[in-house]
Amino acid sequence: MQNEKPLLVNASGDFSDVKIIQYKNKFLYSKYNPFRTIKTLIQNTVFLDNSLIVICSPCLWYGLKELMNKIPSSCKVIAIQDDNELHCIASEWLPIEYNSQITLCGTQNILELDDYIRQLVQTGRYKRAVRVDFCAGTQLNSHIYNAIFSGIQEIITSFWMNRITLVKMGRLFSKNIFQNLRIMENGVQLSDVRNTIAKPILVCGAGESLDKTPKNIFEQCFVIAADAALIALLRRHIHVDAVVSLESQYVIQKAYIGTQEFQDNIILFADIASRPSVVRSINNKTIWFASEYTKAIFLSNLQKSGIIKEFIPPLGSVGLAATLIATKLRKTSEVPIFITGLDFSYSIGQTHAKGTPAHSIGLSSSKKMIPIENYHASFAEGAFPVKNKSNHLMMSTKSMKAYADTFASTFYSVMNLFDLGKSGISLNIPFIDEITAEEIITEFPNAEDNNISSINYPSQIDKKEKIKQFYRQEQEALLTIKDLLIDGEESKKREKNISLEEQIKKLLEPREYLYLHFPDGYALSTELSFLKRIRAEIDFFLKQIKTGF
Repeated sequence: MQNEKPLLVNASGDFSDVKIIQYKNKFLYSKYNPFRTIKTLIQNTVFLDNSLIVICSPCLWYGLKELMNKIPSSCKVIAIQDDNELHCIASEWLPIEYNSQITLCGTQNILELDDYIRQLVQTGRYKRAVRVDFCAGTQLNSHIYNAIFSGIQEIITSFWMNRITLVKMGRLFSKNIFQNLRIMENGVQLSDVRNTIAKPILVCGAGESLDKTPKNIFEQCFVIAADAALIALLRRHIHVDAVVSLESQYVIQKAYIGTQEFQDNIILFADIASRPSVVRSINNKTIWFASEYTKAIFLSNLQKSGIIKEFIPPLGSVGLAATLIATKLRKTSEVPIFITGLDFSYSIGQTHAKGTPAHSIGLSSSKKMIPIENYHASFAEGAFPVKNKSNHLMMSTKSMKAYADTFASTFYSVMNLFDLGKSGISLNIPFIDEITAEEIITEFPNAEDNNISSINYPSQIDKKEKIKQFYRQEQEALLTIKDLLIDGEESKKREKNISLEEQIKKLLEPREYLYLHFPDGYALSTELSFLKRIRAEIDFFLKQIKTGF
């Protein structure tokens, strides 16, 4: 009955003067003691500091006073009511004294709810979510509440995982961006070469399934290699059209050892935060892309200025980035894309394809008592068994499994994207064998062998000037901040129409690269200890800017 309305009726016995709800042939509260269940739940639940308390189906709000008296002051309470009729009741029955403390959310516009949760979490105040079901209203649509609460938990987990990454790598990301900007004038960007490849594309990772991919498949495709797979393919005399560089750390340079003689024929797709020395070492033209690894004003300003044309999502894995690049390069969605070597798992004793840097290092260091097989990776802390596409056991790790899940959720709906790898975790895209792949390639209309390297790379004077302007602007701002932090009110840079704190804050807000990597850098602070750390960072980034002119 779609038009059924919830009924407010009296409970029974000692609680005959208490209202309860009857809706869809259910009593949402006990007729004999409407308060007992929720009070017992609150009493038995542990509420830690900095928790996001999620009330599911609050309806008549019984138990709210007990909840608010128990939770720490650092907690935030939100309530979710999915049913429109019950949402109206919850809005009317919310005690007026808690109006300013509790936000009641519906599910009619799930995107607004998602944005609201993300805004809360991005303050850095909340480290966990605790669910409290206030009545049996959750049972009417339990899957909705389960999905919403799981989403909230995922948002919190992702935020803090990203924070860990930024604390470890944020300074390096920013440093690499400042160094790469000065050489960006010598290349074009991914958006400039969109929809240029009309032949089948093969994306290659460094997993074991790379070894089992027939050579004739490579010969018929535009081959894009993840950096760790590059040398393995070249050693097999396989022509590689493009390589993707995403890694920002020094260790990735090993992937390019032995590739120098082939580099003239290989296009480099480089992230703006990737290792600058890799870009310098490739004696060829570079196509740049930009991962939005965090929401930051300084990154947005690079786009507004025209230095960066577009951002791609922060996928984290070079294999995922290579797949996304392939989807943007193909001329139409009819062009097939095959992936291999993106296993996100490994056999016991073997972690990578033969000829990759990891395999080569194992060969060079193996001895009588140290075998080539890498058993340590299979039995190390954090490794766990998973089933591959053939239902056989392999090993994986939390980060690798997360990449596989991200791949599945990102590319599951992409047309004509096929998994050619015989091993590895299922990626939620069609799995095909080499015979089927041959048929798809054969049936695909013959197309000209598009070669991105033939694209004209003119000297982009306008972009060069924009980059120089960016350096000048940042240098001036950093010198001003430095002067204000040293001389305070006596600074020659002092603006008298606003307070010193306001002036410093105005200059720091669009320059998150100075503090994103602080453990507490999720929000700008003008506390003395925070500003002292920023003062130390200013000289470091002034040095990066100085070499940019």
